[in-house]
Amino acid sequence: MINKPKIQIFKISKPRLFLLSWLMTSSLFAAQDPDFNEPLQLSGDFAQFNIHNSSGYYKGNFSAKQGSMQITGNEIQLNQDKNKQLVSIIAFGTPLKLNKRIYKTKENIQASANKMIFDAKKSIITLEGNAMIRSDVGQQIKSSKITYDLISNDFEAIGNDQQRVEIIMQP
Repeated sequence: MINKPKIQIFKISKPRLFLLSWLMTSSLFAAQDPDFNEPLQLSGDFAQFNIHNSSGYYKGNFSAKQGSMQITGNEIQLNQDKNKQLVSIIAFGTPLKLNKRIYKTKENIQASANKMIFDAKKSIITLEGNAMIRSDVGQQIKSSKITYDLISNDFEAIGNDQQRVEIIMQP
């Protein structure tokens, strides 16, 4: 006599199935900022690029633009994966500036800092040194370091002895 493995069947009601599929598709759409489907345009006074390891360096009045996102500053380092997809941008400036339309809320943000790391895979920016993010609806965050998720609008701000976390929220 051969033992057959037991197969368990889970029944999911139609409302739960709908909710589950909606949650799965909405989380997929939330990660799709249309800006990141646009070409990345870079310019600066000096450029050095290594085709083999897909990294580049721009210096002197650089500008990086992709969709509504624009980064300007003094220096930028660009890193791509083997498929030429953007992995990260590390930028420096005094100050470095970022402008971006948040597609989910339709508000525009302006940010500045001495250093910025943009993780393209996670859509997260980390601002360091005199970090500030301001929205066109009047919200503002200042700190020595701010990590900001461009998709969810979540942020973490960390102060230090020279600069405490300061948040201005409009009524």
